Amino acid sequence: MPSPRRALGADDVAAMAGRCFRPPDPEPGPEKIGLEFEWLTISARNPDDRLDLRALQVAAAAGGDLPGGGTVTFEPGGQLELNTGPTVGLDAACDAAHTDARELSRRMERVGVALVPIGLDAFRPPRRVLTTGRYDAMEAAFDAKGPHGRRMMCNTAALQVNVDLGPGDPCGRWRLAHAIGPTMIACFANSPFGEDAGTGRPSGWGANRLATWWGIDPSRTAAPALTDDPADTWLRYALAANVLLIRTDPEGEGEGQGEGVTVPVLRPFSFAEWMTDGHPAGWPTADDFAYHLTTLFPPVRPRQWLELRMLDAVDATIWPVAVAVIVTLLTDPDVVPFAVAATADTAGLWPEAARDGLAHPDLARSAEACFAAAVAALARTGASTGLCDAVGEYADRYVARRRCPADDRLDEWHAVGRLLPEGNPIDEAAAWAS
Repeated sequence: MPSPRRALGADDVAAMAGRCFRPPDPEPGPEKIGLEFEWLTISARNPDDRLDLRALQVAAAAGGDLPGGGTVTFEPGGQLELNTGPTVGLDAACDAAHTDARELSRRMERVGVALVPIGLDAFRPPRRVLTTGRYDAMEAAFDAKGPHGRRMMCNTAALQVNVDLGPGDPCGRWRLAHAIGPTMIACFANSPFGEDAGTGRPSGWGANRLATWWGIDPSRTAAPALTDDPADTWLRYALAANVLLIRTDPEGEGEGQGEGVTVPVLRPFSFAEWMTDGHPAGWPTADDFAYHLTTLFPPVRPRQWLELRMLDAVDATIWPVAVAVIVTLLTDPDVVPFAVAATADTAGLWPEAARDGLAHPDLARSAEACFAAAVAALARTGASTGLCDAVGEYADRYVARRRCPADDRLDEWHAVGRLLPEGNPIDEAAAWAS
């Protein structure tokens, strides 16, 4: 909650930005992996309709806790989100996530709801089914800038990979996560249909989800300009980012979800400007800056670990490949030098990756080198045969042919006019783990 007088100084925000690059556990231990999945929720009977949030919550909870230990939340448009706990080992992380995804798929199928893995819902108008003070204010602030924010909140779905900061100085992993980002986008793009809901037309971009995110407000969604000090990079980015909303009474009643009273900020107004000039609601506090950090959505976000947020939702035959390749490139010390070299010429190609995918020759070369290094490392480090085979097969089917999942969606659209992936392959995908 803002203060009636100046309460936050440069040293305060610098220290808070620095803490984002300090692991929560000071004792070194084995690397952990966390995964977050989002799916569109589509009614088999009425696919054009938004589903009732309470009914979705009841269906997802039927049967109790998930067997793999994951937790479920819902996004504003009814997208279901599965969050896994931090897990040691690729196979263990993928097994736990697959177990929970399969159980959730079965629970939703019992009530006639499919979990659809695609990055952008291009056929339903964006409409929220989740109401909180935060989301009300976010929607108002986004609407003041254009249609992208509402579409992002209600019509997008992603795969997020979380990794530890790594041993020693986190700068190398932070930089490498940004460097591999465009190549991974190009490899796994899965949202080729455009932003106008209901048109059913390809847009020319493979990853329209990212185009939507970047259209909201680049100050909070674009990649930062990297410096030699990751904490300094993050601090500069956060201070330059526009304030999205101000909580004027976090303990207030009637707003739900513990958000209190939230006021949208409708004009460009950076956090640095708030610190310098104040606002009619007051001056920012340390709590306000911490909350501001939760409203920033760049492709890589530090939270005492690294969140890689750039990937479209993909189906269960593909996401283990994305997870295995990303984790291997970032965490295997023998692979890191190859990943650095492979992405040296593509590190800044964010829009090109989202638009062109592997049709871009530099990104295609980078992808081939990254996959070659990952395939060799997975075999060497004892990953399961199923996971090794899945990565190798993806390299042959997609990377070598300069294709990505968006090309499959386009093929189906050209053949039969289908906008969404056919069926739900969660159950059928178990063979990758054998």
